Amino acid sequence: MIKEPGALFTANEIAGQPELWLKIHRQMLADKDRISEYLSRAIPEVSKIILTGAGTSAYIGLTLHGIFNRSLMVHTDAVATTDLVSHPGNYFFSHEAIMLVSFARSGNSPESSAVVDLADRLCKKCFHIIITCDPEGRLALLHTSSPKLLIVLPPEANDKSLAMTGSYSGMLLSGLLWQPWRV
Repeated sequence: MIKEPGALFTANEIAGQPELWLKIHRQMLADKDRISEYLSRAIPEVSKIILTGAGTSAYIGLTLHGIFNRSLMVHTDAVATTDLVSHPGNYFFSHEAIMLVSFARSGNSPESSAVVDLADRLCKKCFHIIITCDPEGRLALLHTSSPKLLIVLPPEANDKSLAMTGSYSGMLLSGLLWQPWRV
């Protein structure tokens, strides 16, 4: 029943998705030049892209890795943050420049920050793209000496319910929208 604790949040988040998607589309179009400029610097240098996230956010990478391979023409893997933290030597190499695309609703999962640190330490060079729903989350505020592109989605994407409705679909949409802008 909709009166159960949290059910109203979930119902509102589901009903609000079409409007949220339009906001994200407008935001990505407004940010097109900044994203394109970042990609034009990063793509020629990287030999691999890793799409990552913790929990449900990891599924965004699994959904997007094929289109990243095709549109960016760079080998792309989707690897959960837990796998990257527990076995960094399987993914990060000192001779490689990579792009690490981190998806995070809150950005407060400890392994999300740890992955950024590991990539910076273990790779020859790392270009970070962080797509998050919380501008105050640990991942959004994380300092790195590597090039970093931060994309913060509209506040409505930062779900209040347990279900990741707007955050999942919003981060997925944002990842899809900037694919054609590679230079």
